[in-house]
Amino acid sequence: MTSGLVAAARPNPKIDQNEAMITGLAHTAVCVPDVEAAVAWYGDVLGLTVLSPPYLMEGEALEHDMGELIATPRMKAAIMGFASDGDRVLEVIEYPDSEGGSARADAALTDHGLTHVALLCDDIGRSFTTGFNGSRRS
Repeated sequence: MTSGLVAAARPNPKIDQNEAMITGLAHTAVCVPDVEAAVAWYGDVLGLTVLSPPYLMEGEALEHDMGELIATPRMKAAIMGFASDGDRVLEVIEYPDSEGGSARADAALTDHGLTHVALLCDDIGRSFTTGFNGSRRS
């Protein structure tokens, strides 16, 4: 039996690599109830930098893009990450006019769907003793 990582590393023979449309992964988005609080947490706890502060998006372009998913789309979004990582960022999104559900609060790790985001660090042991952002934990 082949492990998932080994299988994923092999080119898919059904896709001509010269015609592949997807060439890599770009960003991850997380929906939160309070974008300002989430931005503070990702900055203070994980040491991510605010690359684009929270801003409100609304109007025709957003309605064209998301109108079939949300009746009157409005979203507050911020972009967090590290300046040198290009588009490998975390988008933090709040839908201020939409009530979020609590289904994920009851979800188990084995339920289908997104389960985690992996972050890179130089020294995982030091990160746990000093904090992921480099400040000493109390």
